[in-house]
Amino acid sequence: MPFNSVEFFVFLPIALIGSSLLKGSRRRLWLVALSYIFYGWGMPWHCLLLAASTLLDFNIGKCMAQTPSQKRRKALLMVSLLGNLGLLAVFKYEGVAVHLLNQAFSFFGLNLEIADPEVLLPVGISFYTFQT
Repeated sequence: MPFNSVEFFVFLPIALIGSSLLKGSRRRLWLVALSYIFYGWGMPWHCLLLAASTLLDFNIGKCMAQTPSQKRRKALLMVSLLGNLGLLAVFKYEGVAVHLLNQAFSFFGLNLEIADPEVLLPVGISFYTFQT
């Protein structure tokens, strides 16, 4: 949703009015819901990636808070890092990986050509990955 669109000028007052009327956890829930709507406006399936990252880190954080073992907390941190950075790597570097594989196949004389899936990079994936 571009900032200079009609949709945004309808969305913003609704967000501000709702936020000013609500307090505490209801306000947080309202803002999270509106954030997902705003983020997914152009490509709704990208919200699934954001939700996966959110749920992964929320649950890892809960487990880390309840675990007295330093070793287990480090292992949980690694799970979070691998999950989040794995998502980022898939979307940012899948084109490079396909290109390198195609070059390797041709170098060895194999007649295999992997088509580039041309998946659109989710907006802000690097930002929210490194924020988590």
